[in-house]
Amino acid sequence: MKWLLAGAMLLALPAMAKEGDTFRPFVSLGYFYDSNLFRLDENESPGLQRDDRYALLSAGANVDWKPGRQQVVANLTKTLIRYDNNAYLDFDGDDMQATWNWRLGNRLSGNLGAAKSTSQSSFNDIGLVNNQVDRERRYGRAEWEFHPRWRIGGGLETTDNTNSAPSQLSQNVQQQVQDVVLTYRTPKGSTLRSQVRRIDADFPNQQTVGFTFVFPSFFTVVTDNSFKQTEYNLLGDWRLSGKLTLRGQA
Repeated sequence: MKWLLAGAMLLALPAMAKEGDTFRPFVSLGYFYDSNLFRLDENESPGLQRDDRYALLSAGANVDWKPGRQQVVANLTKTLIRYDNNAYLDFDGDDMQATWNWRLGNRLSGNLGAAKSTSQSSFNDIGLVNNQVDRERRYGRAEWEFHPRWRIGGGLETTDNTNSAPSQLSQNVQQQVQDVVLTYRTPKGSTLRSQVRRIDADFPNQQTVGFTFVFPSFFTVVTDNSFKQTEYNLLGDWRLSGKLTLRGQA
């Protein structure tokens, strides 16, 4: 039987900040018990203790600053996980993001931002491996309202994912996404958007998919997961009532 039990929340301070504050710090500390840490079937034996207890500490701050018509949104979180028995799984994580939602005059707007995080892969996905994923993301977008019912805009986003475990190096990827969108807004508030989207993904490490034997040697079979693709999308948000909106994509 798989179950997760939260032991006790020892400290939680997000309530000290009030809604609307520019700077909102938070701290939380918990102690947890997991009866099946590696998400194994009952007949599987990992060679390690299946259950464990661990402490989780999170601390950070959220920022929402609005100078004039501009807005700067940022968050910073530091996470520490410490296991009682499986100390090799101890983890220090980070999550940082900052976005500038800018506006120039009445018709030009967009955003510019960056994010960086260090996370731990789920044991349910990769088994008994402490794999840490470093992710960096940079993005920007601009939109011009050239008519009360028409807008045109474009965006660029780059993402770099790096894995620490040797078995996961083939999942390292550098990806760039670009798009251009033309938007029409109806008198009743519904929107119809046509989008051209370009994705360019580079996997620098080839993935091993098997082995083959050609006398007298074995050979490794690898594949390159890199790809490029262009999408042509038609997107719609139809306002059926004040609280009901129907979304579609083709």
